[in-house]
Amino acid sequence: MLGGMVAEGQEQAGQYIPVDGARVFADVRGRAGAPALMYLHGGPGMGSHEFMHWQGERLSRDLRVIGLDQRGVLRSDSVADDDRLDEELLAEDCEAVREQLGLETWSVLGHSFGGRIALRYASQHPDRVRSVIFENPTWDVEATERFRLPVLADMMDRLGQPGQAQLARELAGRPDLCAHGYPGEAIRPLLGALGGHWFLADQANAPGMEEAGPDLPDELFERSEEHTSELQSHHD
Repeated sequence: MLGGMVAEGQEQAGQYIPVDGARVFADVRGRAGAPALMYLHGGPGMGSHEFMHWQGERLSRDLRVIGLDQRGVLRSDSVADDDRLDEELLAEDCEAVREQLGLETWSVLGHSFGGRIALRYASQHPDRVRSVIFENPTWDVEATERFRLPVLADMMDRLGQPGQAQLARELAGRPDLCAHGYPGEAIRPLLGALGGHWFLADQANAPGMEEAGPDLPDELFERSEEHTSELQSHHD
């Protein structure tokens, strides 16, 4: 069991759940027997910490909330170079978690990239899913990136980074942007230059986002980057 890393007044029951030779970290909150809700984070590689920081305590008043760090992300076990990692496996992990927690059914909330996994899981196990909530889902990775790159470019102009802004606009026009499934290697430096700003419509909320960031060792964030790279290399 793990504790800490939550806002004052919240309770966290962090646990590692075995899934096909690995362990997935689950932040489980709320009373046993309450209707269950699984949260699938975006990214790939973002983790469930921010969502559970802001929403876990609120939702757990009425629900049994399960926030997962997907296989290979942050607090979950790392993924070796020769391990399988694809969207199908991440969906299978969800079913393994449900079984380990002894839940008959649950609802699923997929954010961004997590929406893709939520859709896969619900289509494979419809008898286990009461409802699916898609929050800003990424159905088409290439369309998403071509839409957001000009937006990122405008933000970089406002932040005084004209070189990065130009790069974002050039990437948006590249025909091979998503030739390998996910354009993470090309876009990651741009997101790094923006920090958390690209998540926010109102930049005044940046301190609150920094407050919600997980206080975890650097090697765990490197693990999340490896998760993204592995997904890209195994993308079909």
